[in-house]
Amino acid sequence: MRVLVALTIGLSGGLSAGSAMAQGLAPVDAINRCESFVESAMRPEFSASFKHPYKVVCYFGLIDDDVAEDHHSVCARLSAQFAPSHRVIAEYMCTGAYEAHLSATGR
Repeated sequence: MRVLVALTIGLSGGLSAGSAMAQGLAPVDAINRCESFVESAMRPEFSASFKHPYKVVCYFGLIDDDVAEDHHSVCARLSAQFAPSHRVIAEYMCTGAYEAHLSATGR
């Protein structure tokens, strides 16, 4: 829940820049998809604070302008900030959420 509030507040100014997010998912859709995917992909005993950074990377990957063209590169670029072991998890959360979106929308 904190992730949703933080992302919503952080993006309140960016919502008016619709053309900048034209190819990525809508912010609310990205938040919901990342929240759902990360929660279902990670074990329930992991704390919310542990999951939070992965949700943030996932979110920014899904709203990125280039996500529709090459989601693997977008997710790899955004997860590069993590240490190698966590980078793999962050990239998986981002690509997995986008691929789940593609499956759900029949693309």
